[in-house]
Amino acid sequence: YTISLSVTGPGGQSGTYNQYCMIVAAGTPNCCAIMPANAGPDQTVCALYAILAATANINWYIGEWSQASGPAGGTLVFADVYSGNTTCVASVPGTYSLVWNNTLGACISSDTVQITFIQQPLANAGSDETVCGNTCQLISTPSLPSSTGHWWSPVPPIINIPTGTNPIITVPAYGTYVFAWTETNSGCTSMDTVFVTFLEIPQAWAGNNDTVCGLNYCMQGASSIQGSTGQWT
Repeated sequence: YTISLSVTGPGGQSGTYNQYCMIVAAGTPNCCAIMPANAGPDQTVCALYAILAATANINWYIGEWSQASGPAGGTLVFADVYSGNTTCVASVPGTYSLVWNNTLGACISSDTVQITFIQQPLANAGSDETVCGNTCQLISTPSLPSSTGHWWSPVPPIINIPTGTNPIITVPAYGTYVFAWTETNSGCTSMDTVFVTFLEIPQAWAGNNDTVCGLNYCMQGASSIQGSTGQWT
């Protein structure tokens, strides 16, 4: 049953307050009739924090979060244990069981939700570089011991890259290429890119050995690549 109290003030202000009453059979223990708790759906998150989604309490119900279980050494910190939609932070990755309690006097209704926290990897493809020639070694640093990764070409020209963390690649033409390193940890991924510029190695030519009569000679050096510069020493 719903019992409503409507109040009108001297200035015409009005308000309504509702109370809810449930009639239960005689002899019901504690005469309890409480709204079932709903802790929300199970979650898997790529982070060490999660936003909980328990059904909000109404009126006089008191809701409270608690940790039921977790991985070894794992603890949860709740931003507000009395809020159904609060955030929580895990100390270590893993699966935690959380309990949402609805309390009305001596009556308690509980529901459990499981949250799996997976540590998000942070891909590192190394620094951009310029190399002489058409071969270089890509250098990646896995951020987590449990993660795996692979190299690939995100934009043309597409290069077939060998497997491995630090593969050696050869490009068919000189220029700037983009390479991507994707790191994965239990389904959570991170990507980083690196730009590598391959420059053609010039072939210096100083001319033929020669013998001249006199103390003057015209050097015959030539550039092998258009646009390159040279210097005699």
